[in-house]
Amino acid sequence: MARPHAIYNKNSHNRYVRLIIHDVGIGIYNEPTAQDVDISGCVVYNYGFQNGATDNGHEHAFYIKSNVGGVRLHDNIAYNGYGYGIHAYSDVLGEHVNGVTLEGNVIFNSSMLSVNQAYSSNILIGAEAAGVNLQNDTVWDNMTYWPLTMTSSVPNIRIGYSTYPGSNVYVRGNLVAGGNPAFQMRDWDVATVKGNQFYTHSTGTVVNFLDQSRDNYDWSSNIHYRASSDLAWYYNGLTNFATWQGRVTPLAATDNAPSASPPSNWVVQRILSIGEVPEGDYNWPYEANLVVYNWQNAASVTVNPDPVFEPGEGCDPYEVWNAQSMTWPVLTGCWRGGMLTLQLVAVTPPQAVGGPASPTTGTQFHVFLLRNR
Repeated sequence: MARPHAIYNKNSHNRYVRLIIHDVGIGIYNEPTAQDVDISGCVVYNYGFQNGATDNGHEHAFYIKSNVGGVRLHDNIAYNGYGYGIHAYSDVLGEHVNGVTLEGNVIFNSSMLSVNQAYSSNILIGAEAAGVNLQNDTVWDNMTYWPLTMTSSVPNIRIGYSTYPGSNVYVRGNLVAGGNPAFQMRDWDVATVKGNQFYTHSTGTVVNFLDQSRDNYDWSSNIHYRASSDLAWYYNGLTNFATWQGRVTPLAATDNAPSASPPSNWVVQRILSIGEVPEGDYNWPYEANLVVYNWQNAASVTVNPDPVFEPGEGCDPYEVWNAQSMTWPVLTGCWRGGMLTLQLVAVTPPQAVGGPASPTTGTQFHVFLLRNR
């Protein structure tokens, strides 16, 4: 049955910072009339609901509309729900998706609580009605994951929902792992797609390019991980990588498919840009999200936490939390310089209230929160 939403934002100039939200309907919903809204550093899990095995999953970690713009979601973490992770979408005339920025979010295992595998994307930005505007939207430096054993036909990141074209979108620097396809592009008047990395399982499509015009695109320097001879790229039919490049020319000329899988782990340390430190407040917490795609099945990873800490003498007390197990920190100490070693062990995420057992990312994908206390 339906569950109440956690936060329903109706007003402009609001900030939602470092919230932990779980076992709700929608995590955070933004009304289309609300502008200058900042959502940062939040953790949302076990969201949405499903009415039985024949029903699709409903509700999303973040449901965003914006008529004017200035709506920014950054450095958030969302996982294990029934619907989309980020659902920047409208099918209502007069309710738009304008000026939405999605930056540095970690979105994984979206919709995997669904008992009938009616899966939804980790990130969607799009519209499903004539007259709904998609303008000045940005999808930048986000990190998404589905296990490579999840082979259902659903896009991991979906830029554009239907044949109603968006005006302009900027997609850059995202890490996309899993999905079929890993990345889907529909119709846009103007689009930039640069510097992204795509990787999916051995039977999945890497990129599904559905915009027939290809006009006013800047598509370059993306890295595709899949055997380049596989029929894993779509534009007017599935082809190998070289044929796909020829079909979408002049786009993707500087894209590359160097290997069937990433040659090394993807390790990202992202400082949370969630506000200025008040002058003289030395206890203001510095934070970072640490994301590890453990393609090499390593037992541990070392990171340099120096950018998180305030330079000075003495030690800085810190805590490291696993985003999928927020009961106790996995590491505490007093940092005096040097590296931190994090163990890459599987954890069991909390089970949704009234829901099935939560899927685990095993040892392949990890999200840690580093907090300077």
